Amino acid sequence: GYVYDSLSSKNPKGVGGVVVILSACNGKESGNTSQCLGSLFTIEKATTDADGHFSINTTTKVKNQSFYVGIENSPYTAANIGYAQANLPTKLYMRN
Repeated sequence: GYVYDSLSSKNPKGVGGVVVILSACNGKESGNTSQCLGSLFTIEKATTDADGHFSINTTTKVKNQSFYVGIENSPYTAANIGYAQANLPTKLYMRN
């Protein structure tokens, strides 16, 4: 996936050196992290390259749960939305 500097920019640029986190909700399906009730755990982290590209190739065996992809220490991420493993977002944005 990629991390871009802005969602609203007409020409977003990739951001390097950003830590992207893949998390899961401890075997539960939920719509957002607040519904995860404190059992959210990190599966894997990746750091973006100079162009904003990251790659997470997890081998987790747990399929029936919600997954979250977010930017470490950033409020503007997709981390509060739970996704099925096959539908994880590939574009994240640093700011609105």
